[in-house]
Amino acid sequence: MEPRSRRNAVEDMIRLDSEGNWYQGDFPILHERTCQFFYKHIALDADGKYYLEGEERPVYIKVEDVPYWITKVERTIAGYLVSLTDESIELLDLNSLWIGKKNALYCAVKGGSFPAKFMRVPYYEITKDLQQRGKKYFLVFRGKSYSINTSPPKNLTPSGGGGLPRGGLPVRKSGGKTKKQTSKKGRHVRGLKKAAKKKKR
Repeated sequence: MEPRSRRNAVEDMIRLDSEGNWYQGDFPILHERTCQFFYKHIALDADGKYYLEGEERPVYIKVEDVPYWITKVERTIAGYLVSLTDESIELLDLNSLWIGKKNALYCAVKGGSFPAKFMRVPYYEITKDLQQRGKKYFLVFRGKSYSINTSPPKNLTPSGGGGLPRGGLPVRKSGGKTKKQTSKKGRHVRGLKKAAKKKKR
């Protein structure tokens, strides 16, 4: 039988769910400054486990999908400036894009050390520059094409949810028809189809 102290520790564990919400056990953490503190102190140990630094000892957390989210995208001459949930801003690594769960768009941030997921609005914004060629998908910026992969970069630590499955983008093909999805269409899928239609007109 599992010791009570261990059960309590698991039940009270801080976690970040797949929608970007913080919890302690089953209770949501709604205090904005507390959430910001968490985002700004996320670290990764040698075993690939996430924890919060800044305390006397590491406070391990459960990350169901990714530790960071892209909240804003701004297109500049140099590239795409992305804002993260820890309020930092950095230049998007265009070679790190991939498609994961439910056809959501991911990228590597913090010098390629952490995965991040695009929220709905920045997701729609960046798909304006998306193109499909055969079975492959590309983001085109200033005349150069960057391939969108179906899995994370090899040097990137998998997400806390056990990794990101392969997926596909339901953008409009050159023949005019959109490939049907076997899974239920989510918000990201519908948004990408709308973006592809506008681009086609």
